[in-house]
Amino acid sequence: MSAIESVPDKQYASDPMPTCLPKDCTDILAPFFVELLNQSLRTGSLPTVFKEAYITSLIEKADLDVDDVRSYPPISNLPALSNLLELFVYLQLLDYITAEGLVAALQSTYRRFHSIESAIVNALSDMLRALDNGDVAVFTLLDLSAAFDTVNYDDWRRHMASAAVH
Repeated sequence: MSAIESVPDKQYASDPMPTCLPKDCTDILAPFFVELLNQSLRTGSLPTVFKEAYITSLIEKADLDVDDVRSYPPISNLPALSNLLELFVYLQLLDYITAEGLVAALQSTYRRFHSIESAIVNALSDMLRALDNGDVAVFTLLDLSAAFDTVNYDDWRRHMASAAVH
């Protein structure tokens, strides 16, 4: 049950179970977690408590205006069991797509021992090979660093204000 140990140690007041509990009692609680998570996957439903998040916001980049609300995107922190379920689904899906050969050999994202460095080396190698063969090489980049700048912060502030009332 090493997956339980890899769940972040973050603890939120809204979390119904202290994060240390499943880590300290893995041998006893693991069968119950497995059954709960498998039942959730079988039925396609989640307990309500799995869907509740502690929402906070942190400044996105150090060079942004600290007085501008757009510099603070909302961050949803889920309960420890939600994180555990997400991790189990991720590991099962990754095992399946790897075993079935559905992952491209040069896929770097979400793969152990594959990094941005290996992706860059591969892209550079492909470009140099193309140039050596007398072909034209084109490299296109897409910057998604500002992808969350399109969040409607007025709606988010209204939601936060109404959540604080409840």
